[in-house]
Amino acid sequence: MFHEIFSSDNRIIGQGFNEGISRLYNEYARCVRAVGCKIFYNHLSNQEWTEFQKLKEFKIIHLMRRNRLRTLVSLAIAFKTDIWLQRNLRKKVPVDRKKVHLEPENLVAQIMQIQNWESQTRGRFADHDMLEIYYEDLVDDFDSIALKAINFVGAKQWNSNRIAYRKQNPEPLHQLISNFDEVRGALKNTPWERYLE
Repeated sequence: MFHEIFSSDNRIIGQGFNEGISRLYNEYARCVRAVGCKIFYNHLSNQEWTEFQKLKEFKIIHLMRRNRLRTLVSLAIAFKTDIWLQRNLRKKVPVDRKKVHLEPENLVAQIMQIQNWESQTRGRFADHDMLEIYYEDLVDDFDSIALKAINFVGAKQWNSNRIAYRKQNPEPLHQLISNFDEVRGALKNTPWERYLE
């Protein structure tokens, strides 16, 4: 599994798409049953998404979050702390270092952007094999959901003990958002009020 080979950390978006894809077609040991990478919605230009759609051999695992506000909070925390993965619970970042300020006037537009990306992805890959997984289900029942994904891509064996990632921000949103009352006010009486937990 390659990481984010198309992210802006690894290239200029819109350049080097063919080189990135060719890495996935390299020869691998016979024991390797599936090869893939992680792509965020904004990692490819529209033209690159069109090119990627033509590659019908790829199976798509579409990982989403039901609580899109949590997506925004997690992203803000990652940018603030520069910690993008949690492997060791003993090195957990204290909640006071993670607190983030969200711009209430931008929240609805940001949530709707995530919804649009999800819809675009469903449309783009409607004729591909696609499995949709929600992050919350993965956290609640990791072994079952991960096994479904492993079977989907055609891999035969895996060991859940080798997966070291942990949920980074389990705290309630009111502990993670410094201006929680403003955020609550912005989402009050909207379809997204339920995200406030």
